[in-house]
Amino acid sequence: MGELEELRSLMEQEEERLCRLAVGVARWADGVLSHWPQPDVQEFLVGDPWLFLLRASVSRQAESLRISSAVFSQTGQAHLLGAFVRKSFEELVWLKYLRTLPVDQRRKVVHAFAAFELGFLARGQLQSLGGKQMKKIGFEAKFIDALAARGKESREELAEEAVNLGWAEDGDGKFTPPSVATLARSVGLSSEYQDVYDSSSRSVHFSISESLRRGSVSDNGVTIFDQSLSTFEQNCFVIDRQMAMISKLVMYAHEEVRGLELNVRERPRRDGQLFYNPGKVPYLNVWDFRKLEP
Repeated sequence: MGELEELRSLMEQEEERLCRLAVGVARWADGVLSHWPQPDVQEFLVGDPWLFLLRASVSRQAESLRISSAVFSQTGQAHLLGAFVRKSFEELVWLKYLRTLPVDQRRKVVHAFAAFELGFLARGQLQSLGGKQMKKIGFEAKFIDALAARGKESREELAEEAVNLGWAEDGDGKFTPPSVATLARSVGLSSEYQDVYDSSSRSVHFSISESLRRGSVSDNGVTIFDQSLSTFEQNCFVIDRQMAMISKLVMYAHEEVRGLELNVRERPRRDGQLFYNPGKVPYLNVWDFRKLEP
């Protein structure tokens, strides 16, 4: 077996291992969710909405992990799902930050953000589709106006609360929600921010360096390719960091909230782990084989 064939065999083994572990972690998260209390509407409205947000995030991340694993194994293009990693990290950061606030303040911020976003989305959809089309899909003008009005009120409520929370003001004197970098520092996730957020940002924004990674220079010119050894590493990054984020989130919630029992029946037993331990299961670093790039 030549050097290239041996490398391909190692990559196939690594792909199978990561995908198997990803499915196991997703199944473990589902098992944990099944043992956590199910919040009701009343709890969200007048109680603590944090558990609702937590369940929604863990559920979404488990499903995203399954999708990334399937895309990796079936197409080898999981690197195109870098936005999943970014969103998972933002959820972890915001959930940890919201947990630091008193319950009353946390509820006020969550409700205000929800109303503000709904009003903004309704107005945006109206501008895109027009009044007639909005009415056809059930959005009467009065309803849209009510959403927009509530959204404006909520922005004012957030502006008032921003003073107590220490949020900065933008140029026109209105509040600016703290950046993910600021929140990450406040909840002790600065190193994860540098690792996860910066890398995943290149997957969701225009990036010249990212475009250049798809080129290979030879005597015949420049070849643009869709898959390469560097692409394989990006695939591994997406799977690896998604497992890290959902594991950190579940374990944090288990330690933080009384009554959130950790179900151990569903777990990736084949790999001998209760949960994915980020950084302890390194994936194949294909930069060791850059000379084999096409």
